[in-house]
Amino acid sequence: MTNAPPAGSWTNSTDITLDDGYAACENLAHLPFATLASESQRKNCQDALELCVLGIGRLPTELHRQLAAALGKSNRTIQECIRP
Repeated sequence: MTNAPPAGSWTNSTDITLDDGYAACENLAHLPFATLASESQRKNCQDALELCVLGIGRLPTELHRQLAAALGKSNRTIQECIRP
C-alpha cells in the first residue's frame, strides 16, 4: 500500500517520479497543479502518463500481442481442464 494523496489533491512535491501514472493523471487534472507546479513537474507528470499509456484508449501493439498470447494460453488450459 502506498502513501498516495487522496483523489483530487495535488502532491506538492519537487520529486514527482515516473513510477505512478495515476498520481500524475490526478495532478494534471487538478487546477492548482497547473498554476503552482513548475514546468519540470508538469513535464514529469506528462512523461509519466506517456510511459504508462494511460488514457490513450488502446494498448500499444507489443502489449496487445502479449495479452492476446496470455489469453490464448489461459483459454487452452481451461479447455484442457474441462475436457472429459
